[in-house]
Amino acid sequence: MNATTEPRSQLFHQWLTAEDTRKKEEFFARLSGVKSHCIMCGSPSSQAKSGVTYFYETSDGSDAGFMEERCFSRFLLSSIYNLPQGLPGDDPVRLMLQDTIKESAFAFKPVSAGSGTEVECHRFDLSGLPMSSKAYQPGELAPPLDTLRGYGETLRDAFLFVHPITTGNPEAILMEENYRAFAKLKRHIAEQIC
Repeated sequence: MNATTEPRSQLFHQWLTAEDTRKKEEFFARLSGVKSHCIMCGSPSSQAKSGVTYFYETSDGSDAGFMEERCFSRFLLSSIYNLPQGLPGDDPVRLMLQDTIKESAFAFKPVSAGSGTEVECHRFDLSGLPMSSKAYQPGELAPPLDTLRGYGETLRDAFLFVHPITTGNPEAILMEENYRAFAKLKRHIAEQIC
């Protein structure tokens, strides 16, 4: 057994300091890759009117950012759930769907179909259990699909993963433990849809 001249407490302190530095560097690396605006409306995330309540990341890690609750809910209610525009905010169906949306993760995956490309929209509970799935034409799901644009007008072989987050501190999703749980859920979903 090799003996060291430093006391164990000093070695532990050095290791703890190195771990803290590593965690900070990884956090800031993830934060630097996050878009500074909502992909739905284009407004800066720092000025979100309805609060930033969704984090998205492509499965290949090339795009990530935050979305406003109002923008993503409006998109899902009109494009996925086919609710008419102008539905009152206190409509029971709308309120029920909004609650469901806040408790769900979504994956949007382009797939080849006989007539071209379709986009599968998958809804999962927050443990990764599949709740629903349906295919749509790509035009119905823009602008979120812009995150999957490849060369020319093609879509990359990846999927867009959208996850609800807390509004008070949206960047907390990028902290080590939170991001690890997010990445684990994303991998679990990828195993189911890829």
